[in-house]
Amino acid sequence: EYWDIVDNKKTFNDTFKKYLNRDYLLLNDNYDEYQKFITKHKNFIAKPLSATGGHGVEVFEVNKKNEKEVYNNLIKHNQTLLEELIDQHEIMNKLHKPSVNTIRVITINNGKRITIAAAVLRIGTNNNRVDNFHSEGICCPVNIETGRVEGTAVNIKAEQFTKHPTTNIELLGFQIPLWKEWESDRKNDHAYNGSDYDERESGFYIIHKFVITSTNYHGICRHTDWCCVCTRTTDHARHQYSSWISSHALCNREADRNHQCSCCGI
Repeated sequence: EYWDIVDNKKTFNDTFKKYLNRDYLLLNDNYDEYQKFITKHKNFIAKPLSATGGHGVEVFEVNKKNEKEVYNNLIKHNQTLLEELIDQHEIMNKLHKPSVNTIRVITINNGKRITIAAAVLRIGTNNNRVDNFHSEGICCPVNIETGRVEGTAVNIKAEQFTKHPTTNIELLGFQIPLWKEWESDRKNDHAYNGSDYDERESGFYIIHKFVITSTNYHGICRHTDWCCVCTRTTDHARHQYSSWISSHALCNREADRNHQCSCCGI
């Protein structure tokens, strides 16, 4: 029932505006509004309304000479959602500065209560602007009680890393800043679905929410028992990626439509 909200980034932004803490604009034959937006934000990020995996997400820098050209190209390539750039927490910035590095939180809604099942730290690589798993990003499991990375990072090829492949920052044991401050807020925020969050110096800000509605989406598979996120397993669970559960995966065969994922940034 929430798919119409989370599938369209503009609708999502409107619905969860109070959590965003950033300006945004939908291009829709509104050049005057575009000019006001770029006057305030010379650099901004542009996204398609419904693409996934970080595809079509770009950072633009505009000035008087190129503002019309940039506008036309945005319309041409359907990059119609413009957002203010996020200035992430300096500790998160050290992991990989070009990308906003987010925390994906997996929650389960059984119709009576929301349970935070797992969390994953997502980090960009190779100077990419996005941290998405399908755009060369890596992810590693986070202890939901402490906010500390407790396992090796992995990419979509199932290559494992204890240090960041681009920046050489030690990942195993990395402490996400402000985790304790987020504990009470995160439980309230996942009342309906999950989110991507970014963390700034002052706290966490929501990036995107989405609902997983089948067991074939983002590496989700049927299990005979609960399985961990971002860990190699030797049990008898059936996996989409053989022995690897993707960064988004935590499943139960009785809850096919109740998996909720979220990401946040600092």
